[in-house]
Amino acid sequence: MKRLLLVVCAFVAGATSLKAQRSSMSVSGVLVPQYMASGSSSSELITYTRLRMGPFMPNSSYKYIARCFEFSDLDTNILLAGHGGVVYDDNGTHRYVTTHSFSSSGGHDTFKTDFMGFAEMWLGFVGDGSSFFADGKAVYAGLTMIGMTGNDTTYHYVMDSMMVISFGTNSGSDEGTAI
Repeated sequence: MKRLLLVVCAFVAGATSLKAQRSSMSVSGVLVPQYMASGSSSSELITYTRLRMGPFMPNSSYKYIARCFEFSDLDTNILLAGHGGVVYDDNGTHRYVTTHSFSSSGGHDTFKTDFMGFAEMWLGFVGDGSSFFADGKAVYAGLTMIGMTGNDTTYHYVMDSMMVISFGTNSGSDEGTAI
């Protein structure tokens, strides 16, 4: 009976890994604002979030790329999916990235889990003014991670959405003053 249960568990684990999709199970938003700016070349504003990642392998290092997703994009397993720019915090130095890549050192960031397999990080998301960041749209913070030792790829997102607003002076639910 124990062997049968073990075989069934192994089969289910193997079958679910065939169609990778983004999961919210391993990411929780410690601080996720309700709103973010739509952005353009003249009105970009960084929206910072604080995320808690885990549990993953203890004392392991991961490369990751953070992007914004809409709800319909969350079931994708495309490696570099998502929209907008990201501000990574490298030990107090902020680095703005618009060209995302796992092969170049500047196109992604890294983190290391603690002895329990958890990590916390600050990320800044920047709307690029494209139609993806239309006023009133709900977007989600998402991450694509690659293990630096095991080379395993995982996809995650934060369940809390951010509503896109633009800078404006009209009284509307999709405009704000950034004050």
